Amino acid sequence: LQEAQEQSKTMREQEDAMRQNLEELWAIQEENEQQKAITESLEHAVQVACFVAEFDRDARLVRVNDDFLAEIRASREEMIGTHAAEFLSLHQEIARDFSRFWEEILSGATKRQVPVEMVRRNERFHFIETYAPIYDAQGTVTGVLRIGYPAPTGDKEETNA
Repeated sequence: LQEAQEQSKTMREQEDAMRQNLEELWAIQEENEQQKAITESLEHAVQVACFVAEFDRDARLVRVNDDFLAEIRASREEMIGTHAAEFLSLHQEIARDFSRFWEEILSGATKRQVPVEMVRRNERFHFIETYAPIYDAQGTVTGVLRIGYPAPTGDKEETNA
């Protein structure tokens, strides 16, 4: 009888511990869902407020938002896979050594307030951009995020090229 009571007590303790673990898991899951919602909301805000592009480590465009495509009158198909240096005329100092500029970002540097001129179909577009590394869960840089907005004096202008 005493052994049965001890087993019953042990089972109740195990049941309580399992219930507590389950409640903790639910709380963690709820917190994760809230963090995911916040992250998605922040990403949406950036997507609608700025021109956003994502590049892989090799500076090839892998993702771009609709607003940027509309601004430069391009299709996603035209732009995906394009090398950053092919369609951006970066500030003269950067343009001289694009590979160094890119390597610094891949090494963890963020480049802010970068003046950029883009020429596409005989139109010039002027932007102020920030380039920042994208990290995976292990802290490895997997790509580069470019967030830009039109430069204050950068109205579109026709070129004679």
